[in-house]
Amino acid sequence: MINLYKLKKQETPIEFLENVSNILKLPIWIKREDKFLFQSKGGSKVRKLIYIFEDIINNNYDEILTIGSYGSHHVNATAYIGKKLGIPVKAILLPQPFTSYAKNIFKNSKLYLTSYIESNYTNLFTNLVLELFMDKKKKLKTYYLPPGGTNKLGIQAYNDAGKELSNYISKQGNQNNFDLQVCIYGTGGITAGLLNPTINNNLPPIYAIQVYPGFWNGKYHISYLSRKLIINNIKTLLRSKKLTSTRNYLGNSYGSKEVQNEEAVKLFAKDKIFLDPIYLARAGRAIIDLSKQKEKPKGILLWYTSPNRFF
Repeated sequence: MINLYKLKKQETPIEFLENVSNILKLPIWIKREDKFLFQSKGGSKVRKLIYIFEDIINNNYDEILTIGSYGSHHVNATAYIGKKLGIPVKAILLPQPFTSYAKNIFKNSKLYLTSYIESNYTNLFTNLVLELFMDKKKKLKTYYLPPGGTNKLGIQAYNDAGKELSNYISKQGNQNNFDLQVCIYGTGGITAGLLNPTINNNLPPIYAIQVYPGFWNGKYHISYLSRKLIINNIKTLLRSKKLTSTRNYLGNSYGSKEVQNEEAVKLFAKDKIFLDPIYLARAGRAIIDLSKQKEKPKGILLWYTSPNRFF
């Protein structure tokens, strides 16, 4: 049996990107969230899922029902780990541009999913309610996992990740000298966890790159998610002054491959870091733009939360 408790204690390394830094004339570090066990299957999703699967096992759920796009890292990682642990995973899949990258993820996810429903956004709620109703009729105890793994436990995972980084900075005296964190903002769980005030206040501000044009937008949604964490019976409040979010890199649609992101993909490849076209290529482009500002950061830490090469 996989030791989930041991995995929860696993820390991910911080690496300096020498070539990227030299070209941008700006020090760039990355937090390697792809360096977990199952590292080829989902980056940040694995950190979240370690917490979530522990809860599923402890409470004897029969199966998992989740939601994501065809090219969802979350669906892929959930199905893969579920298969390893013997827990069936089914998904409701939503449309996105069917790029070669998304096709490969979809093809891979089908190997591990017990079943899946192809839906559109109009019918999503109906499909979800119907599926849960049928499970109840079959007397199955189903764990509903929201998109991106962003429930209370998923957010807690990144609250703990923030504490991990805070401890690192305290020990190093921030010798790395980064004064800005950059992360992607899909369903918001990473950002909400990192901004939670239970973390030592030594973490630098966050620049969150929105990758999904949904109803969740900026600080209001992140504040809502942050309040899902209850520490010592007190609902936590968001340090909103430490967050800037941007929609400038959304592109044509969620998951679209944007020509203007190719510069970032090629740049980070010089340090053997793969920026996937759905998420991190957008963050890479934002970092390039930050490096061109007159008052640019002293250094940037990128939360590398996608798989580093999927196959």
